[in-house]
Amino acid sequence: LNADKQVMRTEWLMTCPNRTCGRFGPNPTSVGINAHGTEQSVYQTVADPRMQPGPGGAQPVMCMKLPWKLPVFNESWADAAEYKGVHYLDGRLVHRWSNTVPWAVQRVQRVSDYYSDFYTNLPVASISDDGAIDLRFFDLRLEPMPEALFNVSGLN
Repeated sequence: LNADKQVMRTEWLMTCPNRTCGRFGPNPTSVGINAHGTEQSVYQTVADPRMQPGPGGAQPVMCMKLPWKLPVFNESWADAAEYKGVHYLDGRLVHRWSNTVPWAVQRVQRVSDYYSDFYTNLPVASISDDGAIDLRFFDLRLEPMPEALFNVSGLN
């Protein structure tokens, strides 16, 4: 994540109802998003259902460049936040705030609880009461990202 440049790379592991994620493939499935705010676009990678899986179930990937007019990072995500104290989430010591929205702008935004690591304050999760948002963050890095990240010429 680089909020200053409005650039973000994420891999989503989506779980969907009815054993399918529709055009994104079987359930669960991975969706990669490279968001580039200055280009006003996202590069979305998904499993290509037209291609046969490789050994071990490795799924071939296709990439789509999509317009994205919204900012990548929501600067007002915590404007109404209320601190709820220290909690355990998935066995991890965290700070909890209510009345936030996910800091990464996405199609579905819901008022959520935000959790950060007790020791580093890095994001751990955003979870809404209605279950529409359940984002868990792993391997989070805050650093400059190379422009090569947006070179998708090797993908279908």
